[in-house]
Amino acid sequence: MTTYRTAPDTTPATVTRVHGLRVVLHPLPWAHSAAACLSVECGSRDDLPAPPGTAHLAEHVQIAATRRPGEERTPILAETDNARTVFRATTTPDKAVDMAALLLRVLAPYDCPATVLEAERAAVTLETARMDANPLLRSGGLLAAADPAGEPGSDAVARTFVTDVAAVTAADVRRLVGLGYHPGNAVLAVAGPPASLAGLTDAVADLVPHRPAPPPARPAPRAGQPLTLPALDGLVAVTHARPRTARHPGVDALLGESGPVVAAAAALGVPLLGRTTIDNSGRAVDVWCWRPERAQAGRLAARLREVCEAMGGRMPADAVARAEARTLNQRAFDTCTPLGRATAAATEQSPAPATAAPGPLRLWTIRDGRPRPAGVPVPVGG
Repeated sequence: MTTYRTAPDTTPATVTRVHGLRVVLHPLPWAHSAAACLSVECGSRDDLPAPPGTAHLAEHVQIAATRRPGEERTPILAETDNARTVFRATTTPDKAVDMAALLLRVLAPYDCPATVLEAERAAVTLETARMDANPLLRSGGLLAAADPAGEPGSDAVARTFVTDVAAVTAADVRRLVGLGYHPGNAVLAVAGPPASLAGLTDAVADLVPHRPAPPPARPAPRAGQPLTLPALDGLVAVTHARPRTARHPGVDALLGESGPVVAAAAALGVPLLGRTTIDNSGRAVDVWCWRPERAQAGRLAARLREVCEAMGGRMPADAVARAEARTLNQRAFDTCTPLGRATAAATEQSPAPATAAPGPLRLWTIRDGRPRPAGVPVPVGG
């Protein structure tokens, strides 16, 4: 397999602290645009004690608060995950400072008119309705939360239903923004031509909303009541918990599209239904799912276990090398633009430390709406 690399960077990134905000500037001499990513360590697992969906609604209203009448506005793309909310934008190099200023408005204290709150609630309701209509979209969170090597709150996004969004109040959003949207909980990364970044650190110092330091203490994330999804009964799954920023090449080779586990299921006439990764603060859980006919579920689970135990997470060196090359190629693709580079810099330099050890492979079947262990965990080899 050919391994590709991104264009060389002749100037290293700089990392500074400005009023508690971590600022990463990534000069890219080859770039023709500028991009920025603001990663806020506040996500759906911070909803409690408010209803699920509070962090998602906060994402929407904080973007709405960046708008100014008559101002030409760079579009902001955002996503709320379990442990963080990420805001991204891209623009021409001459507007890099304006773009950074726009993203930093997201960190301002909550100040949202009731009409805007209700408009954004309608948008969040539509997005959440997709999961209500298709329970498979919740399967990753359901299974990730069941893996004891993961972190509390791995099902926080999956726990949000349309009825929850309707119950969120302005006071709930104000509380979450006050606790989580603090410069000390955030990373701003900007990537682009060196000239576009000149003076940006000084500009940021004037733009960061002044908030008391350090950030206010937040309750430790905790697991809620077990999520029950009877519509997923019959699923067979494998999970693997690991450090969020470090994939395990042996596991990727074992469970990859051309690996022996997927091939064994296909030989039984059961194709891979899907694969997803559920991110949390320092941990991630990779999830693979199959949906066999009811009569095949036991046989499939036994066959997958047999293959995993036979390999023990140890794949031939050439298969591992191919998996590592695929990961490297994917990263090269993900970071071949200023936006990709800024996103990687902001999210990989998260203040939350990653737990070092990967967990074992765990096999599951879903019965009565909950994941049930299908035998003992399978240790992962080196």
